[in-house]
Amino acid sequence: MKQLLLFTLLLHSQFDFSAIITPPPTASAQNFCDYTTVSQLVANGSYIKWYENENGGSALNPDTQIFTGIYYASQTLNNEESTRTSVDVIVNTAPIVDELGVVYGCHSYALPSLNVGVWFGNQEHTEAFNPGDVFDISRNLFIFAENECGSAESWVSIIIESELELPFEENIETCGSYFLPDFSEGGYYTQSGGNGAMLSGGEEITMSQTLYKYAVNSCGGAQTILHITINQPAFVAFRDDVYTCGSYVLPPISSGNYYTASNTGGQLLQPGTVLTTSQLIYMYAGNGCGDAESSFYVNIADTIDTTLNVSENQLTSNQQNAAYQWWTCNENPQPVPDATGQIFAPESSGIYSVLIMLGDCSLMSECMPVELLNISDIENEDFIIYPNPAKSTIQIKNLKDTAIQCVKISDMSGKIVFRQDFPSGNLNIEKLSRGVYIVQLISNDKNIIQKFIKN
Repeated sequence: MKQLLLFTLLLHSQFDFSAIITPPPTASAQNFCDYTTVSQLVANGSYIKWYENENGGSALNPDTQIFTGIYYASQTLNNEESTRTSVDVIVNTAPIVDELGVVYGCHSYALPSLNVGVWFGNQEHTEAFNPGDVFDISRNLFIFAENECGSAESWVSIIIESELELPFEENIETCGSYFLPDFSEGGYYTQSGGNGAMLSGGEEITMSQTLYKYAVNSCGGAQTILHITINQPAFVAFRDDVYTCGSYVLPPISSGNYYTASNTGGQLLQPGTVLTTSQLIYMYAGNGCGDAESSFYVNIADTIDTTLNVSENQLTSNQQNAAYQWWTCNENPQPVPDATGQIFAPESSGIYSVLIMLGDCSLMSECMPVELLNISDIENEDFIIYPNPAKSTIQIKNLKDTAIQCVKISDMSGKIVFRQDFPSGNLNIEKLSRGVYIVQLISNDKNIIQKFIKN
C-alpha cells in the first residue's frame, strides 16, 4: 500500500499540466440577413474570439460589421488560446429587382431577360410571363423576386408606338413675331433631322427663317419643315416740305405710293410725275400688319425766265417784275455792287449773269459775255453791219459799192467760225453761240475789221 501511494505521488510530481493543448471551438456555417455584426456570430467554446485571418491579426470588435466570407473563431482555457476554426458566413439582403420603368416598342415589345426577378402580369403574382413573350398593345407589368430576407417588386409600363405622322411642310406668315407652340412629342431645331440649336415651345421668333419640327420614337423620326415669315408693319419715310421753282418731279419711293389725298384718296401719282402747282402730297403704305402715312407740301413758285438779251453795251433780263442781282462770271464770282436792276450796263467788258428772285424762288441765269463797243467799232465810211446785236442773220451794207471778195467771222480767241466768198444779201449766223465776234471784210484794196454781238 505504501508502495502504491509512493508511485502515485511520484507520478503526479512528474506530470506538466501546462502541456495540455486547448482544443479549438466548434462552429457551423451561418446565414444572416442585411446588416450583421461580429456579436451575432456563434461558436461552441469558452471566451470566443473572432478573426478575419486564420493566423495573426487582432480579434474583431463585437460591433464590427461583417460581410459574406470566411471568419475564424478561437477559445481560451486556462489562459491558453486555441487554434482557430474557420466558419463560412453568408450575409444576404432582400432582393433588388430590375428597374425598367417605361419601355417603348414599335408595334410590339418582347420581354427581355432579367438579372433579378420574374415577369408577372399582376401584383398577386399569379400571371407569370417569360423572357421573349411579345406584347402588341400597351400595358403594365411587374417584376417580382423574394428570398429569406424579404421580397421586392418594380413596375414596368410598356408603350406600343406607331410611326409618327407629321406634315412634310408648313408655311407660317404673321406680323411682328411668332411664338412656337408647345410640342411635347419633340422639339424645334435650326437644322434638319434634330440637329443644330434646339428651340422649345413658347420661344418668340422675330425674324423670318426656316425651322424643323422634329420628333422621334421607337419607330424612327419624323419632321415638318416650317417656313416662318415675319412681316413688319408698313413704313413710309418722313420727307421735308419742298420749295422749288417752276416744277417738281416726284422722286422714287422706297415703300408705298404717292396720293393727292389722305388714306389712298384722290389721285395715285407715280414716281417721275411732274408737279407744276403747289399742293400737299401724301405717302401711304399698307399691308396685313398695318398701314402708315406721311405727307409733305410741295411749294412751286412761278416759273422764272433766266434768258438774257445783249444789246450794244448792256444786258437785259427777260424776266419781268422780279428782284435782280448781277454777278461776275469768273473763277471767283462776285456780286456787282448796286447792280440790282432788270437792265445791267457793265462798266467794263466781261462775262456776267444775274440772280433772279421771284417770290420764294430764285434762279441764276446763264453767263453772258459783254464786249463794250463804240461807234467807231461798228461803223466806217465804206460798210455798215446791221442789226448789231443780231440773232440769226446780219447784213453788210456797202456804202460805196466796194467789191467784197471774202467775209470771215472769228470769235474773240481768233478762231475762224464762218467764211463766205463774194457775199451777197444776208449772212446766216444762227449756228453761232452767243458772244462777241470779229467780222473781217476783204476787198481788192482794203481789209476792214468790225465787231458784232450775237444774241
